[in-house]
Amino acid sequence: MKVRVCIILLVMIFSAGLAAAADFISLKAAGNRYWPERDNQASLLQAINFYTSALQIIPEDKDLLTSLSIAYYWKGTNIQEEKKEERKKAFTTGKKYAQKLCELNPESVEGNFWYTVNQASYGGEIGVMKSAFMLPDIKKRMKIVMDQEKFYYHGGPQRLLARIDYKKPKFLRGSLEKAENMLKDAIKDEHNFTLSHIYLADIYMTMKKPNLARKELQFVLELSEDAMPEYEAEIRRDKRRATALIKKYFGTE
Repeated sequence: MKVRVCIILLVMIFSAGLAAAADFISLKAAGNRYWPERDNQASLLQAINFYTSALQIIPEDKDLLTSLSIAYYWKGTNIQEEKKEERKKAFTTGKKYAQKLCELNPESVEGNFWYTVNQASYGGEIGVMKSAFMLPDIKKRMKIVMDQEKFYYHGGPQRLLARIDYKKPKFLRGSLEKAENMLKDAIKDEHNFTLSHIYLADIYMTMKKPNLARKELQFVLELSEDAMPEYEAEIRRDKRRATALIKKYFGTE
């Protein structure tokens, strides 16, 4: 009798495990269906909901932790700029998921990179001077990333460090030539990653090189949306940014 009970319990446990695995796969797949439209806040929130539910089944799934850290970065940047508290909350949540990756592996490229992206984005909400204390940690984490994958996320470390230089007050940053060269390196690694061109355009305008800035923005506008199929959402987002910047800098669309 005891043997029979044990067998029944084992079968139940095994069946429950199979059911949980099936639920995990289903939830993750559902999130993946919404992920390509992450530049749309409604689609992004759907992806977040499915990914969060899947993570409850396997809390240490590295792909999901990475996706959720990226998703909350997107959520924060999609929120209107004047809603600073909501944006800060999103970036803080993005850091939380990235920190979990770093707890699993302190050398995690994805964890350190996306922690820093969310950290720097949070810093942008509280102001450059108040966030200055973050710089040593940002540089430390970027070194971890670049020592393993110099151009992770198609020049992500270069873009991040260049953007931090650009955002510094003029009396602190000095020349922007270093930031310019970092972005050129990122573009050399992947010419079609549009955010590098957006950031370089901002730098060229600050350097009083409007013709070069317009060239970078025009490249973004003319690039086919499917030039990088995995990053169509980024291309759509950056086309909107390029349109807004051309209007801001040149008074035209």
